[in-house]
Amino acid sequence: MILSILFYIFFLVYTFVFFAAMCVVFVLTAWWDTGRVAIYQMTRLLARGYFWLTPGWKVEIAGRENIRPGTAYVIVANHRSMLDIPLLYFLPMRSFKWVSKREVYRWPLAGWVLWLQGGIAIRRGSAASARQMIEQGEAWLGRGVSVAVFPEGSRSKTDELGKFRDGAFVMARTAGVEVLPVVLSGTGPALRGRRINFRNRFKISILPPAVAEQDVVRSSMEQARKDKNDR
Repeated sequence: MILSILFYIFFLVYTFVFFAAMCVVFVLTAWWDTGRVAIYQMTRLLARGYFWLTPGWKVEIAGRENIRPGTAYVIVANHRSMLDIPLLYFLPMRSFKWVSKREVYRWPLAGWVLWLQGGIAIRRGSAASARQMIEQGEAWLGRGVSVAVFPEGSRSKTDELGKFRDGAFVMARTAGVEVLPVVLSGTGPALRGRRINFRNRFKISILPPAVAEQDVVRSSMEQARKDKNDR
């Protein structure tokens, strides 16, 4: 327990230092780096550091070949833990934008980083906000930048996939791009209350791009999860 507390303190300091550096980079680059690529690259390094610096944590990536360089996707992934967010920064792509609940932008550090990166905010239950989210997502996709969405809308309390919302699929159809399904595993048992499980393996399974149909994507993700559990 003491070791876990020490690591939490270390990562809090680590995050603050990184965030301060990101603010400096933002000021220096925002006027010409309209895609916020520099901020994304710093966020990716910050996120990956949580896994690299934790003893016993290993990340495995399968299906890298399913990402075509220079192609924009609507990325959809299952959501079990807060660690799903930094884990997705291991995806081998130049940049992507998050779709997040508006409330997340009020969170210290995490929300501020999303704002610096130029994420897309959505207000739950607002049809106007949903339309705006789709328009903003279409604009980024049109510029060749992928957009990441947790289609379940919130974290699942079990390893089972929750009900998908339509927004990610409407966005993909409107923009004329494919959906990239991603199955994340290992994030659930990594943090047990306040304790860190220092012997944990994470896996990112990148599935083949699919048409923007909810049933098709959900079926492929369910099958990938079933295949993993059968091994």
